[in-house]
Amino acid sequence: MKMFNLSNPIPPDMSAKKRLALIRSIGANAKKDFEEKYPKLSKWFEEYDPLYILSFCAVYFCSHPEGTDPEATGEEKFHPFFLEILQAFSLVNKRTFEAKPLLDDAEKLYEEMREIGELISMRHLDIPASLNSKEDINAYRLRTDMMSHTTAVRNWAYLHQMKRITNDIATLIDSDFKDIYGVSAVALMKIFFDLCDQRNDLLNEHLSKVRGFYKRRRDDYKVILQAYNDAFPENIALKGDSVEEIWELAGKDKENLLYMLICHSDLKLRDIYSFSFEQVESILPETENKKSFREMLDRLSYQFGDLKKQNKEHIILDNPVSHRPFIKVDNDSYFSAIWGSLLHYVLDILEDLVWENDSLRNKYAKLKAKYLEDQTERLFRTYFPDAEIKRGSLWKEPKTGKEYENDLIVLIDSFAIVVEEKSGVISDPAKRGAPERLFKTLKHLMEEPSEQALRFVKFLETNKKEHTFSTKRGT
Repeated sequence: MKMFNLSNPIPPDMSAKKRLALIRSIGANAKKDFEEKYPKLSKWFEEYDPLYILSFCAVYFCSHPEGTDPEATGEEKFHPFFLEILQAFSLVNKRTFEAKPLLDDAEKLYEEMREIGELISMRHLDIPASLNSKEDINAYRLRTDMMSHTTAVRNWAYLHQMKRITNDIATLIDSDFKDIYGVSAVALMKIFFDLCDQRNDLLNEHLSKVRGFYKRRRDDYKVILQAYNDAFPENIALKGDSVEEIWELAGKDKENLLYMLICHSDLKLRDIYSFSFEQVESILPETENKKSFREMLDRLSYQFGDLKKQNKEHIILDNPVSHRPFIKVDNDSYFSAIWGSLLHYVLDILEDLVWENDSLRNKYAKLKAKYLEDQTERLFRTYFPDAEIKRGSLWKEPKTGKEYENDLIVLIDSFAIVVEEKSGVISDPAKRGAPERLFKTLKHLMEEPSEQALRFVKFLETNKKEHTFSTKRGT
């Protein structure tokens, strides 16, 4: 990696008060620009078909060749959350059936989303005037960091891990979930996974067709047009007089002709991200109730116009499409542009449904906690095969006499790894940076278990002897 030395743009002799004022002015300007430009995203869906706009962005701005990771290399400029924001905006009004290509407007849309993305982050520099102490400003920064993370960061694990863990957890509650909703939780997750895989196949198939006629660019224009006919046989074939008309329209320039054909093929991009209920049925096991699954799909879908009253500001930190990722186009077909980040949300979607039933929620919380304990022990046993592993040790703090439980201790020679586990969720208000809820969540999920682990470490350090601990399991 190349190293670059950048001088500090803020003069070193500038006082802390002036530096803070400068930062606030940058944030205030960003906030003003954001409030002006962000609502104007609606215009794209008034001029163009929403399904075309969304699928165009998904293909040209958010898809990448296998084996590349532009986020890791710092080359990703159009982030998945841009697409999620656009999908929410597309649902504000009824669908516009305008079959025209973006052409030069594609670059305008791209730059507009990039600018809005930067403003979303920079507006947080508008630090409230009431905050002046270092402690208050650090607390504000923690909140805004959490909000930025919620806005932009996707995927809580590698893809294969997300699939495995989500499927494991769905299996734990499968029977109870089916009793309540009439559909299998495992089958529902399979629908998500398989439909995502199918989008990749359809995208590759489409790109292969485009390459099929584009690689004839050095041939005669009639050969190019015939190759286009062959690539998309479902189209009305370009033959006879229509061939000459299109050639004239392209100014008898092969580059213009190819550009026109690619733009025309882009009108088919929506098919990549659409699916029918018949396709869903082909994935479902025969034991599943098709009617219940259709109802579940409708439950997880919006229709155009459903978000008319949605506060557009809330879309950024609590995007409704993350809970209902599909657009119901008609009685039999659905669409989504966010397949690239959908697997990030499937566990949340499952938990949304679980949370609606108190009995299932309580059972799920216990099963999820046990799953965490089992998986943590399994990982340590796998990667520390020679270690001695103890689980659920009950011990008393000598001074207070209070009893505590250590989740896992891993003994390797004269070393001990003390492990505390916490199964819980970060609530939506905490993700949005609500101060009281965020700090309460961090205390519950991070501070308290850390203190408990350190307490046990101190106990072992100050009581150097051979210990025997009982467990809740009676061992």
